[in-house]
Amino acid sequence: MERKELMKLIHIAASRARLCPDCGKVLFLKECRDCGASTVPLSEERYRRILESFGASSCRFLPEPDLEKVYRFFLRAGFVPREDPEKGHAAARRRTIAITVKEAKALFGEKLWEQRLMGFVRKAIGKPTLWECDDKELRKALGWLRRYRKYLEKREEERKG
Repeated sequence: MERKELMKLIHIAASRARLCPDCGKVLFLKECRDCGASTVPLSEERYRRILESFGASSCRFLPEPDLEKVYRFFLRAGFVPREDPEKGHAAARRRTIAITVKEAKALFGEKLWEQRLMGFVRKAIGKPTLWECDDKELRKALGWLRRYRKYLEKREEERKG
C-alpha cells in the first residue's frame, strides 16, 4: 500500500477509534468487549501517544514500514475500512435500475413496459437505453414513472367518484 493511502486510512481509523476508560483498550465499539464499559472517542493526546510508541508523534515522520505497523494496530483493534466507493456506487445504480424496471412492469405490464420506458428514455433523456443513463437521468425516469402512476390513480378516482 502507498504511503499516502496508509496515512489516510490511519487518520480515518483514528477519527473512528474509541477508548475504554476502564481498561484503556482502543476499539471501534460503543462498549468494551472485556469489561462492558461505555467507550469514549480517542483523544488527540492518546492518538499521539500511540504514534510515539511506533517512533514519532506524527504520521508524517514515520517511515512506511512503521506506518504499516500503526495501520495493523488499528486493524487488530477492530477497524474495518469501508469498501471502495465505486463498488457501492455500482450497486446503488443497479438497485435504482432494478426498481425502475420493477415499477415500469407494474405500471405497464410485462409486454409493454420496455417499449414505454425506453420510449421515454429516448425521447426525454436522449439516451438509447436505460442502462446508459447516469444517476440523475435514472432518477428522472423513476420520477416520471411515479408521476405517471399518480396521474393514473387520480384519473381512476375521478371516474369512480
